[in-house]
Amino acid sequence: WACDVGRVAGAREPRRGEPARAYLLEAVGDQASEEMREILQETREEDIILTPMHDALPGPWTAAGAGRVVLLGDAAHPMVHHFGQGA
Repeated sequence: WACDVGRVAGAREPRRGEPARAYLLEAVGDQASEEMREILQETREEDIILTPMHDALPGPWTAAGAGRVVLLGDAAHPMVHHFGQGA
């Protein structure tokens, strides 16, 4: 499962050393369904990985290459995991 707290109003960054579950439960607050809160409670702390995810506005495609390196496909337009639209 994935939880995108960056889009939750008022979400803050996790504090260094803060347990991931406590951070997520606070971040989603009362916006989470009971089922989501149960999933968070039942997931082992060591199985929760907090990873920043970023998307980028489309830029000029000429910026996708420099010298002998060119970015193609998804690397040329990074986006968060749930924005993928498929082919």
